[in-house]
Amino acid sequence: LGRGRRRGHDRDQLARFARDYRLPFVDNLQYFEYYHLGEGYLLDDEHCTRAGHEVMAANVAGVLRNLKEPR
Repeated sequence: LGRGRRRGHDRDQLARFARDYRLPFVDNLQYFEYYHLGEGYLLDDEHCTRAGHEVMAANVAGVLRNLKEPR
């Protein structure tokens, strides 16, 4: 997982946008970094492989399942 400085900046901007608009933010990058997922999940240009997309989809689905209806 390279290019950390730019990637961190992008992640911060997305998180801020989500917070400002009260949207859930799924930090898939944090998951990849925490579990040291790279080879087999990310291509050299940092785009996901099929397995990487499956991980991301599972993360997004988990967040969506835990959302509560607005009152």
